Amino acid sequence: MRVYVKVECPIEVTSETEELYKTLRSALKRAERIANDRRVKLKTRLEAFRLVGYIASILAGILKDYRLEEIQEELMELEEELKSKER
Repeated sequence: MRVYVKVECPIEVTSETEELYKTLRSALKRAERIANDRRVKLKTRLEAFRLVGYIASILAGILKDYRLEEIQEELMELEEELKSKER
Protein backbone atom coordinates (compact mmCIF):
# COMPACT_ATOMS: atom_id res chain seq x y z
CA MET A 1 0.00 0.00 0.00
CA ARG A 2 1.46 3.37 -1.04
CA VAL A 3 0.11 6.47 0.56
CA TYR A 4 2.11 9.68 0.52
CA VAL A 5 1.20 12.88 2.23
CA LYS A 6 2.75 16.31 1.82
CA VAL A 7 1.13 19.43 3.20
CA GLU A 8 2.33 22.85 2.09
CA CYS A 9 1.10 25.96 3.82
CA PRO A 10 3.46 28.86 3.37
CA ILE A 11 2.21 32.09 4.92
CA GLU A 12 3.68 35.29 6.23
CA VAL A 13 3.09 35.46 9.94
CA THR A 14 3.29 38.20 12.53
CA SER A 15 6.09 38.12 15.06
CA GLU A 16 3.64 36.93 17.76
CA THR A 17 2.82 33.73 15.88
CA GLU A 18 6.12 33.15 14.10
CA GLU A 19 7.63 30.81 16.71
CA LEU A 20 4.42 28.77 17.00
CA TYR A 21 4.19 28.54 13.22
CA LYS A 22 7.81 27.35 12.93
CA THR A 23 7.32 24.74 15.65
CA LEU A 24 4.16 23.41 14.01
CA ARG A 25 5.79 23.33 10.55
CA SER A 26 8.68 21.35 12.01
CA ALA A 27 6.28 18.92 13.71
CA LEU A 28 4.33 18.58 10.46
CA LYS A 29 7.48 17.70 8.52
CA ARG A 30 8.50 15.14 11.15
CA ALA A 31 5.05 13.53 11.09
CA GLU A 32 5.13 13.48 7.26
CA ARG A 33 8.50 11.70 7.31
CA ILE A 34 7.20 9.01 9.65
CA ALA A 35 3.93 8.62 7.72
CA ASN A 36 5.79 8.13 4.45
CA ASP A 37 8.51 5.80 5.78
CA ARG A 38 7.77 2.25 4.61
CA ARG A 39 10.17 0.83 7.19
CA VAL A 40 7.88 2.02 10.00
CA LYS A 41 5.08 -0.26 11.23
CA LEU A 42 1.67 0.45 9.72
CA LYS A 43 0.12 1.27 13.11
CA THR A 44 2.77 3.93 13.72
CA ARG A 45 2.39 5.32 10.19
CA LEU A 46 -1.39 5.58 10.65
CA GLU A 47 -0.86 7.50 13.89
CA ALA A 48 1.54 9.80 12.03
CA PHE A 49 -1.14 10.37 9.34
CA ARG A 50 -3.58 11.33 12.09
CA LEU A 51 -1.03 13.80 13.48
CA VAL A 52 -0.46 15.27 10.01
CA GLY A 53 -4.18 15.99 9.76
CA TYR A 54 -4.32 17.43 13.26
CA ILE A 55 -1.29 19.68 12.79
CA ALA A 56 -2.54 20.81 9.37
CA SER A 57 -5.85 21.73 10.98
CA ILE A 58 -4.08 23.86 13.59
CA LEU A 59 -2.02 25.56 10.87
CA ALA A 60 -5.21 26.26 8.92
CA GLY A 61 -6.61 27.90 12.05
CA ILE A 62 -3.54 30.11 12.31
CA LEU A 63 -3.95 31.06 8.67
CA LYS A 64 -7.63 31.87 9.25
CA ASP A 65 -6.79 34.02 12.28
CA TYR A 66 -4.03 35.77 10.35
CA ARG A 67 -6.36 36.51 7.45
CA LEU A 68 -9.02 37.83 9.83
CA GLU A 69 -6.49 40.19 11.42
CA GLU A 70 -5.39 41.33 7.98
CA ILE A 71 -9.00 41.97 6.91
CA GLN A 72 -9.75 43.87 10.13
CA GLU A 73 -6.71 46.10 9.59
CA GLU A 74 -7.78 46.84 6.02
CA LEU A 75 -11.30 47.69 7.19
CA MET A 76 -9.96 50.05 9.84
CA GLU A 77 -7.83 51.80 7.23
CA LEU A 78 -10.86 52.20 4.96
CA GLU A 79 -12.94 53.58 7.83
CA GLU A 80 -10.20 56.09 8.68
CA GLU A 81 -10.03 57.11 5.04
CA LEU A 82 -13.80 57.61 4.95
CA LYS A 83 -13.71 59.72 8.11
CA SER A 84 -10.99 61.95 6.72
CA LYS A 85 -12.90 62.45 3.44
CA GLU A 86 -16.11 63.37 5.29
CA ARG A 87 -14.35 66.24 7.04
